[in-house]
Amino acid sequence: MTEAITNPGAPPYRDAVAQLNMLRAACQAKIDTMA
Repeated sequence: MTEAITNPGAPPYRDAVAQLNMLRAACQAKIDTMA
């Protein structure tokens, strides 16, 4: 996974990282509104 982030040459990994980032951002927003 770290390789995918440091070397974004593989499209599937790049898509997965983008989805994870979106998920984390969504969760962070929910945590902020609940806090």
